[in-house]
Amino acid sequence: MATLNIYNLFKNYYLEQLTSQDLVLPDIQFRHFRFQLFDKKVLFERLRDILRTREQLYIALARHIPKNAYFTPVKWLNPIYVGKSRKELDVMLSFPLFFDIDMKQLKEPTFHATKKNTERLIDFIRKKYGISPDLVTFSGRQGFHVYYWEFDQQELMKQSPNGRLAQFKKRRKEILLEIQDADITVDYRITADPYRIMRIPNTLHGETGLVAKPVVDLNKFEFSDAKVFESKIYREVFNLDI
Repeated sequence: MATLNIYNLFKNYYLEQLTSQDLVLPDIQFRHFRFQLFDKKVLFERLRDILRTREQLYIALARHIPKNAYFTPVKWLNPIYVGKSRKELDVMLSFPLFFDIDMKQLKEPTFHATKKNTERLIDFIRKKYGISPDLVTFSGRQGFHVYYWEFDQQELMKQSPNGRLAQFKKRRKEILLEIQDADITVDYRITADPYRIMRIPNTLHGETGLVAKPVVDLNKFEFSDAKVFESKIYREVFNLDI
């Protein structure tokens, strides 16, 4: 019954509320999209059509009603990825720098500490590389995602397809070592993985019912900012007291 209730809540969101949100993803036509479905017979659905507009992404979300919805921060020449190997994702078209900061990985696993750790990461990248994030989103559960859409773009585009992958991994390893030396906590596996999928901004988290909301002011952001349902629903359906 709980799963049915959650599905109906998500259906309402994707059919009625999402169209008022901005999916804030640039260059959608080069992204790979993957949906985790409520139907466990088809746990993950890889979209087999290239989505070229935000409207087409809205339609896909409304058609599938995903429990969780993901995209690739890296842009790919062939974003469909229908095969069983990663060889079909053969040409990287962008070299984003992206991070996942998860509360449970911190020495002090509190939401306040998670925000402070994320702020320190953003300040470190700004001072070290002179850039600010293009997008910061709440993860939908207990952390944040930070994106820099084009990092090392001009240098890495000179490389061959295999060279791009190798250079991406090399540079990310170097940056992660710098971050580690600065005593900043991120999920190192995610940043180093060019094939990583991340939660689509403004979509719902399947375990919490909270939205992966873009963050304007990190210091002021609270869990309640990611609510799309009544507090009673979060208590009774998701077992969250917000």
